[in-house]
Amino acid sequence: MADHYQSTGSAQEALTHYEHLMRQYPKEAYAYTNLINLHLSLRQIPQAASVLQRFEQHLPGHPDVWSLRAAIAYASGQREEAVKLLNQALEADADNAAALLNLARIYFAGNDLSQAAPLFERLVKIQPGMTEALYFLGMAYNGLGQYDKSLATFDRLVSKNILLPGLYFQKGFAHYKLVQLESAEQAYRKSTQLEPNLAEAYFHLGLIRYQQKDLTGALLWIEKALKIKPGHVPYQQALSKIKNETA
Repeated sequence: MADHYQSTGSAQEALTHYEHLMRQYPKEAYAYTNLINLHLSLRQIPQAASVLQRFEQHLPGHPDVWSLRAAIAYASGQREEAVKLLNQALEADADNAAALLNLARIYFAGNDLSQAAPLFERLVKIQPGMTEALYFLGMAYNGLGQYDKSLATFDRLVSKNILLPGLYFQKGFAHYKLVQLESAEQAYRKSTQLEPNLAEAYFHLGLIRYQQKDLTGALLWIEKALKIKPGHVPYQQALSKIKNETA
């Protein structure tokens, strides 16, 4: 019930139900964890800290406590404290999936991909089917220029029939960087089927046409990107460059 309210965006109803579950089942970590995460998503940091205090009172030593402390620290702008707490969690249990995921997310958000990728790799070994870990691992590989690895990772998600526009965009980007233009085009087109307003995918389709010396096709795709994002400077610059070449 509470999950339904949370997924449909009725935050107050979700808060009420998790509070009820927490009181009814004080030894159930699920209610505390979800209530804390919901408070954090609403930027209600003092409330999240209060729930964590109750969590530690009822379930002292629970392995999720480290990650929840870190989440509250990170939400409070204490990045180094969050990293410290998560590393402590991993010292206690190297296979703590929540700690691995949260630490990898912090490094990924800070664009420290060389730190994030090994953590996502460890997480995928522990939980091979975790969609989020595979997706972020693939993006980390892309950011590190390890495109063959990213494609192998994204293909694992494609084989699971994961239909995320970002997945196919990132897959297209890897193919593009490897100059596999037909495969890149297929992936970019798939991303626009899933998200018709994905301007960056149309722009990259234009770049593919440009590399293929099809200037008319390149203009059409980039103009489509500009319809979605009018005034976007890199798109306008690319459009002007190609128009000058066709003049």
